[in-house]
Amino acid sequence: MTNIRGILFDKDGTLIEFLGLWKAIALGLVEELIHSENPIVKEKLLESIGLVQDEVRPASILSSGTTKDIEEAFRQVLIDEQINFPEPLHQWIESKIFELTKQNIHAIKPVADLNTLLTRLKQNGLKIGIATADDQETTLLTLNLLGLTHYFDFIGTSDFYNKKPHPHMMEAFCEEVGVAAKEVVMVGDTAVDIAFGRNANCQYMIGVHSGAGQSQDLVGADFVIPTIADLVDVNNEFIWEKAVSR
Repeated sequence: MTNIRGILFDKDGTLIEFLGLWKAIALGLVEELIHSENPIVKEKLLESIGLVQDEVRPASILSSGTTKDIEEAFRQVLIDEQINFPEPLHQWIESKIFELTKQNIHAIKPVADLNTLLTRLKQNGLKIGIATADDQETTLLTLNLLGLTHYFDFIGTSDFYNKKPHPHMMEAFCEEVGVAAKEVVMVGDTAVDIAFGRNANCQYMIGVHSGAGQSQDLVGADFVIPTIADLVDVNNEFIWEKAVSR
């Protein structure tokens, strides 16, 4: 091992498969919000958060924004289209995302064998955390469904901490587990995750291709790998250790 003592993961697109679940959530939100057959308004709402022609734009609200960001985007479209909406809208969105997550349990899939990977990280003495744009209730639902909650020493969500790329979640993780940011690796699938790691002065930023981000979104990363399964090899050597040993 090097001086790395902690690893902080983004959730959707990094630990959990992204597109299937969040496409279903976005479509469900829009359907329940306007109860209308007006395809133009539905398209505007979906585009406002980054779902365009069944694809999620890498630098969009859906890929790395919060429920508050979704609320602000939807609110503007609804006002422009003179469509009534429930208030408080933010609370309605939070509740619906939680319900839609439960309804789409089949779409909640890990990107790799997380039990094996997280066990290996723990066995190597690493503190493990999550820094996600999602809310706590939905995050815990997802982790509990997959039986993963017990692996994490810290779970940072945007309803309790400043959203990424503000370093608040990294600071809280370091304080909670007793490590310095320079002893932490940040792993994520978007440019926001890489900027977050940089703003927090962590040791390494690792980008993964398993989520919404494309290669150009991860150019600031120290390492870019297909999925988090590639963090450690069969010889129990971490990707950052390989780089140091060369």
